[in-house]
Amino acid sequence: MDLRAALTVIALASLAPAQTDGAALQRTVEELCRRDSSGRLTWLVNTLKAKGAPATVQQFIPKSGALGNNILVTYGKTEPTVVVLARYDRIRVSPGANGSAAGCAVLLGLVDALKSWPVDGRRIVLAFLDRSATGTVGAAGFLQESGPHRIAGALSLDFMGGGDTAVYGPVAPGVENGARALLEKALAGLAAAEQPRASLPKMPPSPSRAFARCGVDAVGLVMAPGAELDELRAHLTWKRTPGGRRPKRPDFLARMWTPRDGPKSIEPGVLLRGLKIARAFIAVGAVSKARGYPVRDGYDKRSKELYALVMSGVVEGLGSTTGEHVKLLAALGPRGFFQTLSRAAFQDLDGSAQPVIVRLLRTFVSGPELKGDVAKLLEDDADLVAGLAAVWKEHGEGMIWDGEIPAFRPGEEEKPVK
Repeated sequence: MDLRAALTVIALASLAPAQTDGAALQRTVEELCRRDSSGRLTWLVNTLKAKGAPATVQQFIPKSGALGNNILVTYGKTEPTVVVLARYDRIRVSPGANGSAAGCAVLLGLVDALKSWPVDGRRIVLAFLDRSATGTVGAAGFLQESGPHRIAGALSLDFMGGGDTAVYGPVAPGVENGARALLEKALAGLAAAEQPRASLPKMPPSPSRAFARCGVDAVGLVMAPGAELDELRAHLTWKRTPGGRRPKRPDFLARMWTPRDGPKSIEPGVLLRGLKIARAFIAVGAVSKARGYPVRDGYDKRSKELYALVMSGVVEGLGSTTGEHVKLLAALGPRGFFQTLSRAAFQDLDGSAQPVIVRLLRTFVSGPELKGDVAKLLEDDADLVAGLAAVWKEHGEGMIWDGEIPAFRPGEEEKPVK
């Protein structure tokens, strides 16, 4: 047996069932729901320290200058890296039990399962993401600050406490050795009767989309009630038609980002199932022979130029850069333009860039020939909708927006929910 095979055997043996039960995972959710985002950061760091986990705080500074803090727990050093991630922050109006706390509980369960991971084994990164409650800023910060490396696949634990069925996606055609393949192999090792599963071509907003923009295959995982699966599929895959109305969101998804997303909505048994899936994903990733995906910058040169102009327009005045904005808009096309403005909206915590963003949005949708492209983008990419929701709801009267995601002001003071 060669060294790599021996290390693999050791690694898989270290993933024997950990001393974590559903009740312990539920207590973690309750602890996190008592705290706002900064309180969660402190609690998670202290908990990881008490567990003896190799954790570091990864600070990232977006263009706006507002500091973000991801927490990374890293095992092994052999690439390509396997990444499992979850949001830890929350928005002011919601306890964020299913939206973020449940995913963190599963990650902490993985910390217990990986205590004996060999130093020279496959590199595993567990990432607790900041600034990600409804978007991808924390994931983008992770990719930008982690340095050059290769990622075999990334699994985003999106909504981990809502139901008995493992729903994963988006299902990207033509990707044979990425995150979806790893997850499907992991699920195949679990009894279908014990763990029902379904794949969807589209998924709710997920940090995994930042990985896709950087050329890294990633998949989102949602634990959803099987009885609401048809409603979820219809809601996510609906195509806008004249006079048509989007199917309603299933109840478990409608609770997200609202006061109803409290710890009482979480099922301990579901958390334990999610932990089993995540552990199986790591076990499969540890023996994968895929070369992995090189991490690259997710924003091309023209997007960076437009972003810089948006932010400089705040200082120099709208008139000085609008012409250049429009030129870059024509070069980028609708999707690149919206992605860039979504990035700017998330990173503009003090709201100073909103006049520029709103002016550009109004210019963009004013031409009737572009409205079809805009409408399609809003249906195809819910993450872009989330990124611009607060700006549009406050300033975008008359624009194309049907507001499925509750708006909130980034940077608004959060209040713990007792």
